[in-house]
Amino acid sequence: MKFTSALPKGSPSVILNCTVDRFEIGSYTFKPVDYYQLKVALDDIHYCEGLFGSQFASVRAYEPARDKGRATIFWKIDVHGFSKSYDNSTFKKVAPWENE
Repeated sequence: MKFTSALPKGSPSVILNCTVDRFEIGSYTFKPVDYYQLKVALDDIHYCEGLFGSQFASVRAYEPARDKGRATIFWKIDVHGFSKSYDNSTFKKVAPWENE
């Protein structure tokens, strides 16, 4: 999986936390135009949560039944939330930012 920040310059950072079976597998702070690549265990569901200021969003970043066999899953993080693509070109909005 590859996460890319498409946040405008001057935006707050996004903190991304990913887990598998409740075990943290990665935490990363995204600045505008930053990226993070994460290897997956092909038989496990990977959850990722992003914190953007006082907003949050969470996604099933990798789900075997949905994503197995794909070379890479591309995730874009922007001011609207998380979007996903299998070709790094056509992105579909998956999870908008929410307020507490």
